[in-house]
Amino acid sequence: MTSLTRRSTLVGMGALLAAPAHAERYFMDSTGHALKGYDTVSFFVDKTALRGKFDLRTQWQGASWQFSSQKNLDLFKKSPEDYQIEFGGYCAWAMSRGFKQSSDPKLWVNVNGRIFMHYTVRDQNLWAKDIRGNIAAADENWKTVKAY
Repeated sequence: MTSLTRRSTLVGMGALLAAPAHAERYFMDSTGHALKGYDTVSFFVDKTALRGKFDLRTQWQGASWQFSSQKNLDLFKKSPEDYQIEFGGYCAWAMSRGFKQSSDPKLWVNVNGRIFMHYTVRDQNLWAKDIRGNIAAADENWKTVKAY
């Protein structure tokens, strides 16, 4: 490997290392869809987990967000911060323990207007044993865990 090739590789790797400013903030599937393609607005407005449609999507913060209706897409575009799932959609139980774990958008709860998702029913049940304490722990852990 020449010096120029090595420098190019290192610069490329540096760009990859610098990129996760948004990439790790939201739980995305392998195709870059936030929340596995579920409509984030539906949790707040429709009070249910609705699958988004491929033709109703937008890009925001490095992820593709899909919506079940044009109305929900418009609401999101107007104010995406208002429709964010806690801990970027990662499992709330795992975050209360200090690590990121994917989640199942069908396993969610609304606590005082905050939407929390979980990886499994078992995780959701463990989290529910001390909701207030687990939210406090997860809020604290999110400050450092989201950085990597």
